[in-house]
Amino acid sequence: MKTILSIFFSVKPVRAYLVLACLLIANIVEGVGLATLLPVISIAGDQANSDSPAQEYVLSLISYLGLEPELGPLLALTITALVLKSLITLLALGFVGFTAAEVVTDLRRQLIKNLLAVRWRYLVHQPAGRITNVISNDATRAADAYTLAATFVAMLGQTFVLTIVAFIVSWQLALVAFGMGVVMVFALHVLVRIAKRAGFAQTKRTGELVIFLTDTLANLKLIRAMNRQTPFAGLLEEKIKKLRKALRRQVVSREAMAHLQDAVTAIFLGFGFYFLYQNFDVPLPELLVAGVVVAKSISSIGKLQKAYQKAVLLESAFISTRQLIAETGADPEPVRGTTKFAFADEIRFDQVQFAYETDPILR
Repeated sequence: MKTILSIFFSVKPVRAYLVLACLLIANIVEGVGLATLLPVISIAGDQANSDSPAQEYVLSLISYLGLEPELGPLLALTITALVLKSLITLLALGFVGFTAAEVVTDLRRQLIKNLLAVRWRYLVHQPAGRITNVISNDATRAADAYTLAATFVAMLGQTFVLTIVAFIVSWQLALVAFGMGVVMVFALHVLVRIAKRAGFAQTKRTGELVIFLTDTLANLKLIRAMNRQTPFAGLLEEKIKKLRKALRRQVVSREAMAHLQDAVTAIFLGFGFYFLYQNFDVPLPELLVAGVVVAKSISSIGKLQKAYQKAVLLESAFISTRQLIAETGADPEPVRGTTKFAFADEIRFDQVQFAYETDPILR
């Protein structure tokens, strides 16, 4: 999780905090809208008296706004809050989309800038396919990782606010649901680990494939001249199989997470609702609203885990791109001379040395 959060906050941190503030406001507004459902159902069911703190808070807000605690104003407040939440979230995540486009551009620009200034000895030992793969593939996946990291942060804030609202509406049901959510997260965390390993495997295998293919195409005439295309085709097929294996693991872990979460959520909600209804004296309106809030809370926990799984799938691409940028930036070619040259007398090749590692070529 630390890496995912660092992806979001390390890239353009000012924008990240603005997005976080917008998402927090949106989730608080949504919490107010959901809490308003309790007095709405109570009034609609002619059960205006309730000991729930949520109803007291909402009625206090209605009084503060100068409105009557009637069905019309309460429904208007609920609808307004939910619509406002959607608009603020759309604004924040739309801003994230624009930022993601700048992220991929900045990563490529920084990498190309470093490559043009790096020492020659670094380029000698680097396969061209690695640089090509990072610029074309990993940089794009790194921008997607930023977008998914922002989605993860949004879901984290929503889960936090919904959990608080659930505890205000009915702490018993919220406590049961929170325990169920924790059990679900730990039970399905193995799928997240599988997805993370598959993501790193995809990045590694894709890099190997592009490097091999680039080197092969650069020497294709020689390979054809020596009639060695069949062995090279076999090596290429082997690398494609390794990449396909990593992609299959991704698909299996993603689909298993999606469908197992739905089944576990349905079981937990059913047993939790039945347990509270049979063992606690909770008014029906409060139980219904708590069920809606808790269902959204558990669903939010599930979406949070799905967002985390999707983010870790692309985490390796962001790390790979940053690693190459750091490598090329750590070994720049020094610029020693500042005097402008002039061909006044002669051109002299003097005191020039060149070596590959420790093997001298020119002395």
